Amino acid sequence: LHNQEALFKMQGELITFDAIDEGYVTGISCPADLKLLIKPNAKVMIVWNVSEKVKKRYCWKVHWHQGRQA
Repeated sequence: LHNQEALFKMQGELITFDAIDEGYVTGISCPADLKLLIKPNAKVMIVWNVSEKVKKRYCWKVHWHQGRQA
């Protein structure tokens, strides 16, 4: 809840993405929410991904360009 409260306090448009489960998802012990809420300039952290390249990176910043889909 802390992260959600911090996000709502940030300036900017709240952007919502729908989650899509792909691949082997049976038995996932910590499934993700069905919606991702984000705002421009919010810092995000990827905590797990199948790609080793993505795992080795720690933090990203959201850059939203009007008219472009993420």
